[in-house]
Amino acid sequence: MTLSRIEQIKHGFSKHSLTDKIVIAVSFLSFLAVVPMLVARLVEQNIAMVILDSILLIAFFGICVSTYFHKHSEIAKYTLGTILTIGMAGTCIFGTSANMYWLYPGFTAIFFMFSPSVALMLCAGTSMIVLPFLLQRLPTTDIVTLYATLSTSIVFVFYFAREFRSAHERLTLLASEDFLTQTGNRRAFQSRAELCIEQLKRKGKPSVLVLFDMDFFKLLNDEHGHVVGDAVLQDVTNIVQSCLRVSDKLYRLGGEEFAIILHNASAEDAMGVAEKIRESIAVRRDRELPCYTVSFGIASLKAGESLTNWMSRTDNALYESKRNGRDQVSIA
Repeated sequence: MTLSRIEQIKHGFSKHSLTDKIVIAVSFLSFLAVVPMLVARLVEQNIAMVILDSILLIAFFGICVSTYFHKHSEIAKYTLGTILTIGMAGTCIFGTSANMYWLYPGFTAIFFMFSPSVALMLCAGTSMIVLPFLLQRLPTTDIVTLYATLSTSIVFVFYFAREFRSAHERLTLLASEDFLTQTGNRRAFQSRAELCIEQLKRKGKPSVLVLFDMDFFKLLNDEHGHVVGDAVLQDVTNIVQSCLRVSDKLYRLGGEEFAIILHNASAEDAMGVAEKIRESIAVRRDRELPCYTVSFGIASLKAGESLTNWMSRTDNALYESKRNGRDQVSIA
């Protein structure tokens, strides 16, 4: 494998969500772990374990490749969790006593794939299923030792996985939210827009982009100060949010420039939303703030269109509103 190909794979992996990355990593490592076990059982002529390991090998490989190329993270996660649970139980039931050690990495992987409460139930269920079979082969002291060490490991992994998820959620929010307006930031906008492009390509679901910014905002800032300017940005954010559906997303791209992505909507729908926002701003009740207006540009996503081109067309429509006198809506 050439160096350029390895770099392509690493780049493709970096674009996946955290759930995708965990599923790919767990399935790939599980695949590597099963290969030597399959070879050993072929040498031992343990037919039952050869069949089980072969099924696991194919399943792990399929999940790894499918998730890397198609990003079905939720389906892949539950499929992999089911296969891991069955695989751990199967190796403990049909294998030798040494196979019980697979419970440790298996339980750890499950905790990083699922929420701590779901993982705890899966691990407890697997432990209960294999217990009667272990009682037939192991001394009571060994079983007590096994379950005591498993329980201790689960407690540590449970705590660590919970803290890891909490920290990841906080960092994701900080990385994708605008501090001043609590709307999505440019990074969140790009992720959402790329998803819309993918959904139009694969499922034919339309999306509309609305760009808008404050008219003469620099003059407002110069006359009233940045504190008032920030309050105006928060005010327009509240007004816009009140006019959107739950599925519609508002983003601050920088300064006084904002974007709205309307999923499963037409340009006419977007026009209605923009006019509603414009009229709501005109009759707003907060008279402590200076008066302001907003100009809009609208463009529906075209098949095969890039994000750069989609934004460029919408931006041109916005500047058309500016050239025609501001405080209006234009469609590309």
